[in-house]
Parts: sequence; C-alpha cells; structure tokens
Amino acid sequence: MNGFKNILLGGLVLIIASCGGGRLEQGKSILRDINGDGGHDIIRYGFDSGGTGSHGIYVELKKGSFWETPSKVLGLNGKVTQLSFNNNQLIYQVFDPSAGHLGQGEQIRYSAESNGDGTFQKPKKL
Repeated sequence: MNGFKNILLGGLVLIIASCGGGRLEQGKSILRDINGDGGHDIIRYGFDSGGTGSHGIYVELKKGSFWETPSKVLGLNGKVTQLSFNNNQLIYQVFDPSAGHLGQGEQIRYSAESNGDGTFQKPKKL
C-alpha cells in the first residue's frame, strides 16, 4: 500500500511513508513556504531503500490542512549531510562515496534555485 502521512507538532514534522513496496528512509527535513501560498511546505532528504534504491530531495506542498504526496525533485548520488533553504535557494551538502582522493569519498556542496512552484532548477556545485 502506498501512503504518506505527515503530522506537524509545534514545528516538528513526523513523516510516515511507504513507497511502492519499498521503504523511504527519512533524513533531514525543513519547513518553508517554497511556492508563495503562505503554507509551510516540506523539503526533505530521503532514501528509497526498497523501490529504486536511490537518494533524493523530496517536496511536499501544503494544501489546506494536509500535504500533497511527496514528489522527488532532485536525484542525488550520495547521502545528504546538510540541508537548508534561504532566499529562494536550496543549499545541500552530499557525501559522495565515489569522489575524493583514493575513493575515500568527499563532501560536495550544491545550490539549486527554487522555481516558485515546488520544483528547482538544475543544481550548481559550490
């Protein structure tokens, strides 16, 4: 059964999810109005351990007293270690295990500008 449930408790967001028979592992989440409607939308990092086995940034737009089903807006090649949204910019840091000297991995920072509708432009490496 595919389903998502979001519960807002005084600034704390609890997200219970299942995806296509898989499980969406929860990571960092932030609440911000990213589409200009005054609602607190959710931007979060997740890992789909059962479905696609991929990392990504997901957005859930607030509609009235509920949030829409999460949509993956950015595919990633590693685990997000930092996530922030300020001045219409999504800033995130990814640990890429395949990058770095001698394959030891590397922390890489990216910026993606919001399109104002819950989607983002192509990320730029900082």
